[in-house]
Amino acid sequence: MAKRNLSFRSDSGLVTAEFAIVLPAVVALLVLGLAIISARVQAAKLQQLAAVASHALARLEDHQVVSDWLRAHAPSAKLSSKTKDGVLCASLVQSIHFVVYLDALKVSEQSCTWVGREVGIG
Repeated sequence: MAKRNLSFRSDSGLVTAEFAIVLPAVVALLVLGLAIISARVQAAKLQQLAAVASHALARLEDHQVVSDWLRAHAPSAKLSSKTKDGVLCASLVQSIHFVVYLDALKVSEQSCTWVGREVGIG
């Protein structure tokens, strides 16, 4: 009995083609998921740093001392603060860091502290 070459009817390359299409999509989804988790972790850390900064500024610590402390804990974060109606709010903005700094994507957090003045007076 002679062997016939039926290569055009063979399924031998289909798994490789499917794997080549699905693998990059799965890797892209994993990287995206890790980037989102990393951004949320950075936002939580920034929220804690904003709370400490607002409490320090409410205790009338020097703004430069607070900025230096912040630079030691979050080198790329930018601090701004404002007081309105006896409430001091410290805002921090930082580029998301996932393998590299992504300047186009920013994390922003704010924390406010009552400084002891009457609200609405003066």
